[in-house]
Amino acid sequence: MKRMISIELERSFVNMKMLISLLIGGAISISQIYLYQKVGNVNAMYDTAVLYGKDTMQLPDYLWGAWLGGDAMLFNGFLFFLIIPLIAAFPYGSSYLQDEKNGYLKNVFTRTRKKNYFLAKWLATFCSGGVAIIMPLITNFLIMVTLYSSMGPHTESSTSMIVDASTLSNMFFSSPFLYIVIFYCIIFIYSGLYATFSLLVTFFTDYTFIILAFPFLIILFLSMILDLFGMSFLSPQEFLYPGQARTSVFVIFFEMFFLFIISFGGYLYYGIRSTN
Repeated sequence: MKRMISIELERSFVNMKMLISLLIGGAISISQIYLYQKVGNVNAMYDTAVLYGKDTMQLPDYLWGAWLGGDAMLFNGFLFFLIIPLIAAFPYGSSYLQDEKNGYLKNVFTRTRKKNYFLAKWLATFCSGGVAIIMPLITNFLIMVTLYSSMGPHTESSTSMIVDASTLSNMFFSSPFLYIVIFYCIIFIYSGLYATFSLLVTFFTDYTFIILAFPFLIILFLSMILDLFGMSFLSPQEFLYPGQARTSVFVIFFEMFFLFIISFGGYLYYGIRSTN
């Protein structure tokens, strides 16, 4: 079992699709840093206000409104969190279909139990999806730490999207770095689950595009329905974006558990059944 997990993890991380996913996420992340310094930062807004003769006071907690998850000024943050399902699924979401088409399954089933393969495949896909998303986020935050003050954050300041109604707002204002770590863990888990949903879809279609796009399309459709009924705060597309998250921790973990049951249970069920 350990050998199978090791093989699948190596296959999931050492491939061109993983590199492409990291480059896409990294491009959005790095460009946000550049653009924020040019047009989105507090100093730029302050200079503009002074130019037009308005009195302005800002507190120097710039970091908390600068990193990708807390920036309210630029399109990069919205774009990144919108396409998380796509970036997460791309590295390894279609790998089961490839294994089935190139004969890898027949070869591996002669060496290990089917259950071992499916468990290793699910775990590797989960990890690859999480890493593809979290690495650009961590890179963005670490660079922003070197560029902007980590003073604060302060509730009376307007340099952050986080308000009292935000998810884990008390933690943000008391232990902001712990808040960032916890949100990164939540984002990692959801990204991994998105990726594994592509594996599940493989049992219903042979089209790679549909397999990779399914997590994105289903989350987008769910977000549209919830928004129609005024419940957009329940959508992962919204609450994974820290600056926009306005839901309870219970909802986040309940939906996480629900997605895990469908993804993990469904993949094992259909996987073992399809190979009998």
